[in-house]
Amino acid sequence: MSQQPQNPGAATSHQHDDDLIVVPEGKSRLRYIATIGLVLFLLIIFVVADTFQASLTGGGGEQDPVYLTWTDPVTGEPEQVLESEFFATSRDLSIASNFIFRPFSLEFGDPETTRGERGASEEDVASFLVLEDMALDAGIAISQEEHRALLAGVFGTDAGLRGYATRARMTVEQLEGLIRRCERIQKLQGLMMTAVVVPDPAAIEAEWKEANPLFKFQVVTTKTEPFLDQARSEVLDDEALAAWYHEQPIFRQQTLFTQPTVTPDVAYVPLGEGAEFDAAALLAAYPAPEGTDLEEQARSYHVQNRSTRFRVPADEQKKATIGEDGEAVVPEVPKLFYDLEEVREQVDYEAPIHAAMRALLTDLQDRATAGEELDFAAEAGKFGLTFVAGPDGGFEREAIATQEAWGTPMIAGQLIFAEEGSLLPSVMVSENALTVARSRVKRDREEPPFADIREEVLEMRAEDRSKEIAVETLDGVRLVLAAKPEDVEAADWRPEIGLEEMQKLTSEAGYSIIERDWLTQNAVPNDDFSTASPVERFLRGNVDMHALEAGQVAPAVASPAGDEVYLVRMEGKKDQAVEEIGAQGLLTARQAARFEDRRAFGAKVFLGDGEWMKGTVKVRFPERERREAEKDASAS
Repeated sequence: MSQQPQNPGAATSHQHDDDLIVVPEGKSRLRYIATIGLVLFLLIIFVVADTFQASLTGGGGEQDPVYLTWTDPVTGEPEQVLESEFFATSRDLSIASNFIFRPFSLEFGDPETTRGERGASEEDVASFLVLEDMALDAGIAISQEEHRALLAGVFGTDAGLRGYATRARMTVEQLEGLIRRCERIQKLQGLMMTAVVVPDPAAIEAEWKEANPLFKFQVVTTKTEPFLDQARSEVLDDEALAAWYHEQPIFRQQTLFTQPTVTPDVAYVPLGEGAEFDAAALLAAYPAPEGTDLEEQARSYHVQNRSTRFRVPADEQKKATIGEDGEAVVPEVPKLFYDLEEVREQVDYEAPIHAAMRALLTDLQDRATAGEELDFAAEAGKFGLTFVAGPDGGFEREAIATQEAWGTPMIAGQLIFAEEGSLLPSVMVSENALTVARSRVKRDREEPPFADIREEVLEMRAEDRSKEIAVETLDGVRLVLAAKPEDVEAADWRPEIGLEEMQKLTSEAGYSIIERDWLTQNAVPNDDFSTASPVERFLRGNVDMHALEAGQVAPAVASPAGDEVYLVRMEGKKDQAVEEIGAQGLLTARQAARFEDRRAFGAKVFLGDGEWMKGTVKVRFPERERREAEKDASAS
C-alpha cells in the first residue's frame, strides 16, 4: 500500500508545477478539459466570427459596416447609416406598410414595374432615412392630439393598438415610436408637396382632350338570317353532330336537357272561405307550451305571413273610403296588407294551428334524423290533415307552383332544391293552405337520348354556323380591297382601306353601311341609350374598335345578339373643342392633371433612385456596392 503524504496541500502544488491545465481536486481531468474546449469554441464562433470569415473571404472584417451614405442637402455635410440601423428600419417599415406607410416606389414609381410589389425596397428605406433626418433638422414634430387622432383612426381603441403591437412582436411604446416616425415623414412630404401648385389651364385642357377624344366610324352590316338555309344544308352525320354538341359550353347543352322533377308528399290544412278542418286532434297532440302569450302569437303570425296570407287584392289596394265630410278619399299610398284587426278572426283561428304544425314538423324531423322510416300519409291521417302523394313521374317546378289546393312558387322552389327524402324546413303559409311537405323522389335534369334532341341540335348548330358564314362573307370585303400578308392571321390583320373604295364595293354587294358620327368612346347619340341603335350600342365602349388607327378596318364580328355582323372602319380620332368641357369635365381634368403633377414631383424627389436623391442628395450604398463587386469578381 502506498504511503500518503503528510502535507496534502504542498504535495498537490508540487505535483502540478509543470502542468498546462490544473484540474481541481475531485474533478475528472478529461471532462474538465472538454468543457474548456467547448467554451473556447463558442468564443471563436461568436466573438471572432466576423474576423475569421473576413480572413476567408478577403473582407475587412468590419462587423457593422456603413450601409448608406448621403450628403445633407442643406448643410452639405456627409451623413451615414450603419447596416444594423438600416435593416432595423427596413424591418419596421415592412410592419408600418400594413397600416400607415406606403413605400415611395409604389406611390410614385412606374406601375408597370411595381405591379405585385408590396414591401419597401432598399431605396425606399434610404429615402425614409434621408427625409427623417431632414424633418428632425427642420424641427418637425407631431402633437399629441395629431398622434392620438391617427391611432384612433387606425386601431380604434387602446385594445386594438395593444393587439396589433402583440402581433407585430413589439411593445406598445415601440409601435407608437414607429408610427411617430412615419407621421413626421408624412408631414414633411405634405409640406414639400405644397410646391406642386394647381396645374395651369393649358395642362388641364391637354389632360381633358387626351382623356376625351372624339371618334368617327363607318360600319358595314349584314343580317345572319339569310345564311341560315346555307348552314342547314351542311350535312353532318349523327356522330359528328353529337360531338359538336358535346363541345359546347355546358350551359348551352343544358338548354336541351330534361327539367328536374320531384315527387312530393304533402300534408296540409285548407284555409279560406268554405275550408273545413277539425283541429282538435292536432292541438291535443301539440298544445301550446304553458305560459304562451296568445296575443303575441297572433301578432307574430300576422306580421310574418301577411305578404302570403293577408295581402289586399290589387283592385282594392287604392279603394276609396268616405271621409268625415262625406267625400270619397283615395289613399296616396296603396294599402298592400290587411291590418291585424281587420283579419282578427282568421288570425285567432290559424295562429294556434300554425304553431301546432310547426311542433309536428319538428317532431317528424327529429324522428327522421334518428333513423325512423316515416309513414307520412299515416302521420297526416292521425291529425286530420289532407294528404297528397305526388305522381310517380313527379312534377316539374311550374306544375308544383300551380297545384290548386296547396301549390305556390315558394313551395315549388324549395321542393326542387331540397335533398331527396328530406322535409321542407318550415310550415309553408299560402292563401289556401298551411302545408308540410317532403321531397320523396327527385330526378335531376339530364341529357335525353340524342335521337330525341337531334333536330334541336341541328338547329342550334345551324344558327351558330350562319353567324360564322356571315362573318366569313363580310370579312371578304377586306380581302378584296387589301392584300393580306401571308404571315399574318386574319384576326390580327387591320388594313387601311379608303372610304370610297369600301362604299363602292359594299353598295354593289347589297350591304348596308352606317356612319357613326363623332362621339367619345362611351357615348351614344343624344346621350340616350334607350334610343340608340344596336350598332351604336355595340360601338359604345368597345375597346378594340376604338384602338384602331384612322382608316383601319377591323375583322368582321357578330353582334352581341348574334343576329347581325359588323365590319368596322375607323374614320379618325380628333380632339374635342374645349368649350365642351363642362363643369364636371373641368373638375375631373383638373384632378387628373394635379394627380399627375404630384406623381411626377414625387418620382423626382422622393424615389431613392430618383433624380433628387441620386443627384443632389447623392444617396449611395457603399457596402452593397462592395458586396456586388465581390460577387461579380467571384463569378468571373
